[in-house]
Amino acid sequence: IILTAPEMRVYLENNRVDSPDIRRQMGALLEGIDRLDREHLPAIERELTAAIKAAEVRLEDSPDDAAAPDAGRPQDVPPEPDRAVVDSLAGAGRSQDQVIASLERMLAELGQWDRYRRFHSEISQLLRQQEELRESTRELGSRTLTKTLDDLLPDEAADLKIAARRQFDLARDLDKVQQAMERASDQLRTSNPLFSETISDALYRARELAISGQMRSGAAEIQGNRMGQAIGRQEEIIEGLREILAIL
Repeated sequence: IILTAPEMRVYLENNRVDSPDIRRQMGALLEGIDRLDREHLPAIERELTAAIKAAEVRLEDSPDDAAAPDAGRPQDVPPEPDRAVVDSLAGAGRSQDQVIASLERMLAELGQWDRYRRFHSEISQLLRQQEELRESTRELGSRTLTKTLDDLLPDEAADLKIAARRQFDLARDLDKVQQAMERASDQLRTSNPLFSETISDALYRARELAISGQMRSGAAEIQGNRMGQAIGRQEEIIEGLREILAIL
């Protein structure tokens, strides 16, 4: 869902989008939207109002002409249009064309921003899920850490499998996000180099930190009841995700 101008301002503040270049670009876009609201839309309203008033004046000045054809004019020939009405409608039409062109351009830019925003939101969600999994892993480790796999109770063994699956699923979800980021960076390279470069930087750092691989290793450690190693790795994963968010 594409954000409105006020919602976008709130989003930039609440999500601490600190990149000066991105804030500058989005600020220019928001100013363009505000300018349409301040200047072009009121001008269109004035022109349309003027056209309506001019038409009403003509009807009031020549009520008989509205009911019957002009004397001496063939019935199949339409009456001469009122120049004031024509000029007002033409002015409104020109302003509307300008607004449509501006809105189409802004819609394209907002669509690009929405894609960029989606990556920030998806990484934030992964971070929250990873933090929740770390806490549940700690709780589970307090029950299983001193036991061998053979000594685990059935419910403890089942909980290990569930936690390992959750960790593996997070790795798979991150892979999907990274693939989408790669596609978006390539597609935006020409139309929006700033967004493309920012997404590319975040993707490069995520791969450099091997966060997805760390998640898979963590899943294997949980499955093997190596909970101390698993929790330490999860801490590294969380720090890595926070670093990616800082780039975005």
